[in-house]
Amino acid sequence: MAASARVSGAQREVDVSAMIDEAVASPGILAALDAVARDCGFRSFSRNATHAVHELAVAALNSFFATGNQASAEMAILNCHNPDVARAVEAETLRANGSLDHLVDAVRSRVLARLPTADRVETARLAARALTIALEGRIAAADDSRPLDLIENEEVVVCFVPGEGVSLIDGMTRYRGFGSDCVSIEPDERLARFLRLVNVSSDEYVAMVRRHRGVDLGDYPEWRSFHVPGDPDREQLLTDEELLDGIDGAFYGFNPLIAFRANARMLIERDWSIPLSVTGGIVGLHDFANGSGAPQRFRKTVQVCAGPTSFIVGEGRPCDFEEAYGWGSKEFECRVEDSHEVGAPSPRP
Repeated sequence: MAASARVSGAQREVDVSAMIDEAVASPGILAALDAVARDCGFRSFSRNATHAVHELAVAALNSFFATGNQASAEMAILNCHNPDVARAVEAETLRANGSLDHLVDAVRSRVLARLPTADRVETARLAARALTIALEGRIAAADDSRPLDLIENEEVVVCFVPGEGVSLIDGMTRYRGFGSDCVSIEPDERLARFLRLVNVSSDEYVAMVRRHRGVDLGDYPEWRSFHVPGDPDREQLLTDEELLDGIDGAFYGFNPLIAFRANARMLIERDWSIPLSVTGGIVGLHDFANGSGAPQRFRKTVQVCAGPTSFIVGEGRPCDFEEAYGWGSKEFECRVEDSHEVGAPSPRP
């Protein structure tokens, strides 16, 4: 008899679970769950979904700049913020707050009408669990948020680094002797990238050093064979003094770059075939290896024609601007927008 009773009890539990699943899957209950999901207005990727929004923006941009692929940026967010967990928590919260009580009663009533011997308390417990699981799916269906919504208002310090495919170490300027300054710096492609960035020709640079430092670089054969043209359609980005003082201040050399603050989502979603116009920012005579340099502020406008892989995130990394100089985001305030000027002049990547 005992064994028979256990079989009967197990069968009854199976029957109750099957009846509950059938009731929860009925059009009326599903419609009611849809209403609960809509009314809660849950968005997996709203700004209040996590306290680490800025860190996620940095991670998304790091992935995007490495690959040039928007999907990789979204995956970086998903790796840190699982929407399934967030939806499960929301569904459980709604259940605990009583939002499903009327549906639990409705499902239990259907089961008891067909199986009067079922335990009321246990049936209600099983119904609540089944409804909560089903609600997760309805919340997911009603949730139209996307990973990039999470970082919609986040601004991040980024750097345009000319020389696509060149590492930061390999892109550092070189110098002769004990330390780098505007005289000892090597006239090579690394310096050429910097001169193109600030729009100073090699002849103008030699004249600048002669005028302000009293040294004629033209006396050296390597400088006589060094040719970098200027762009007459662009302004010189820094004054002579700013340029020479900056180079003199970067004792270990520097990475030529432009650093500015921009909206992370805009950078990920923009059309990169359109030049990027940056007004104001930092000309980064900066060494990311040693955390040294002498970055200079500029207020003019520069057009950048380059893909996302010519950029890096300029914060949250070793030897960044904050670590080296104590600079926060306000030092990188600027205006960043798409440039629709035909043939807009720009430094080469």
